[in-house]
Amino acid sequence: MQSDLERESESGAPAPMGRRDLLMMAMGAGLSLVLPAAALAADATWVAVGKPEQFVLNQPQQVVLPKDAGTLWITRTEKTKLIAVSAKCTHRGCTVGWDATNKQFLCPCHGAVFQTDGTNVHGPKRKPEPKLASLPPVPVKEDKKQVLVDLTAAAAAIKPPSGEQPTAPPAAPPAVPPAPAPAPAPQAPA
Repeated sequence: MQSDLERESESGAPAPMGRRDLLMMAMGAGLSLVLPAAALAADATWVAVGKPEQFVLNQPQQVVLPKDAGTLWITRTEKTKLIAVSAKCTHRGCTVGWDATNKQFLCPCHGAVFQTDGTNVHGPKRKPEPKLASLPPVPVKEDKKQVLVDLTAAAAAIKPPSGEQPTAPPAAPPAVPPAPAPAPAPQAPA
């Protein structure tokens, strides 16, 4: 059976579109709008990272994610609003720490500073330029019993910058082993 679109009139011109074909086209257009959003939602892997009461107003909490997905900082900025940012510095991938006195994140490797929302204050070694990228945000949501993070987005956000390997903070120099004791001097026969 031919659809109305495939039928041609005797003159060779296409036949007018029928209701069935119009309905099929409308359904196809509707699905093309809905399926990408559903696919994006399906790609998210939400994992619980704590209870809502653990996240106190303006006090970032460090959260280690499961499956070696890395570390985040989650901050309650309002009674009902949480933000999450990657804990990896955008300079070389070191893990930033929270400076409660100055209320900012600090990179232990090169001195970069970030605001609570992840915005870069200044780059490595207090240099204003080049300005570093912000700490990547990660989707976070809260229900009445738990705080959830999108693990898929977190893993993508925590990748080291520019394909580089993460740099660890400077380590203490290795301990120098003690020098061996000198061998006793040979004694002359008596």
